[in-house]
Amino acid sequence: MELAITDTLAFTMADDGLGIVDDATVAVDDGELVYVGPTAGFDGDPDRLLDGSGTLTLPGLVDVHAHTGLTLARGAAQDVPEIEWMNLALGPLSEAMTPDDRIAGARLGVLESVRSGVTTLGEYAEGVGARIEADRGGPPPARDPGRRHGAHKRRRRGPGRPRARRAVSALGGRGLR
Repeated sequence: MELAITDTLAFTMADDGLGIVDDATVAVDDGELVYVGPTAGFDGDPDRLLDGSGTLTLPGLVDVHAHTGLTLARGAAQDVPEIEWMNLALGPLSEAMTPDDRIAGARLGVLESVRSGVTTLGEYAEGVGARIEADRGGPPPARDPGRRHGAHKRRRRGPGRPRARRAVSALGGRGLR
């Protein structure tokens, strides 16, 4: 057995809902859970033993809708109301992003997710495979697949538009450097 975390408070997804096990042990062997239950009932001999006193152990989180390629645009034009931000600010900012910006944003977004306990990520973008290949040193995407997001196609006028234009012009056409 590879690993056991003992004396932890464990949240489980047992019996079609949340299960709580006080003073629990969670054991892993060959990358799979082999025991989740009371520490008193655990009789394994793990290679690595972690004292989980004062900690919470829970299943990995699932993020079913992520836009990691846009991580670098997070926080931009936040003085614009949400629907205007989606329609008038995100589109122009997204258009200014280069494929390298999207790859850097995706890297950051994935790292943030893993750091937060997310083990499964549903990327909601086109061309993710091309970005991964480019990141691994393969050929760059033929076009920037992230630009088909759609928000930039709505060319409405409104209070958010000048702010978004200023933000994009500040980038000087060089991407989000």
